[in-house]
Amino acid sequence: MGIETTLLLAVAKKLLTKWKNQLPADDHSLLPSEVGLMGGIENLALRNEDLLSTLEGAQSATTAVLDAVTQKIKGFQSQIDVLRNDEILGTKSLDQLLTLFGCNHKPEAKSPQPEEFRNKDPKGRQTNELWFLYHIESTPDFVGASDCIRDAWYSWKEFISLNVWELNDDNKEKANVIIRTKYIDGGGPILGQAHVGPPNGYVLELEMDKGHSWTKTRFEGAVCHEIGHLLGLDHTPGDGHLMSEYIKEGIVSPSQVDINNALALGHYIPALRPTPEPEPPGPYPGESEAARRRREIQARYLS
Repeated sequence: MGIETTLLLAVAKKLLTKWKNQLPADDHSLLPSEVGLMGGIENLALRNEDLLSTLEGAQSATTAVLDAVTQKIKGFQSQIDVLRNDEILGTKSLDQLLTLFGCNHKPEAKSPQPEEFRNKDPKGRQTNELWFLYHIESTPDFVGASDCIRDAWYSWKEFISLNVWELNDDNKEKANVIIRTKYIDGGGPILGQAHVGPPNGYVLELEMDKGHSWTKTRFEGAVCHEIGHLLGLDHTPGDGHLMSEYIKEGIVSPSQVDINNALALGHYIPALRPTPEPEPPGPYPGESEAARRRREIQARYLS
């Protein structure tokens, strides 16, 4: 259906007039143009289905419509640590909004097959462990996309115990996670969508936006974020986390808060390998940041 341009312009004009009345004249330069604010409002709507529905159904820029937009601005600012929660989509808030991305949760997963495979390995043998058997139907058109997906799984495996196995076309019927590309919002701010898992007799889906201009880092981070949902995680409050509602460029692995949230769901850390004698406290020469964080988590939870 889409939002009428005339409505967006009317909402932008009314909000700018309201904000100019609230702010001293010297601060008016901190407000965006009408066109810039229109883009920001549309961006917010694409991230929020209820606001999108409100704007698509509105005939004019009523007080109720302005209040709905203002509430979403407030909600966005509350998630970004560097922003003041003043309910004004100024240039600083707008710049943050346009450089961050988001995702959708898919509706509840439905199983196309009756077999219970939550605790089965790729050969169908019952285990006491959780297996993610994933099949890639399609990827964005850049070299190394499948490697990004694999690396995203292994970013989680650094910190929590997962059994992950990629299945080829010959075994795709055994998969409990299907990964594909799909046109989601026409290259807008929504990078992907996934079911909230983990699988328990269901086939979960992870879909990435086919219309987005992907970089390897952005794709890997977005897939890693969606895998967090497959694990059962919702969004982590605040910004700077892999599982933040608004996804920052360059974050490709879970934060300490994300890991703690996963552990709280019942996921557990990878088993320690036996060592001949206790290791001295780190950091160790050449130790990666991921390895250091994993060692600290193990020390905390196994001491």
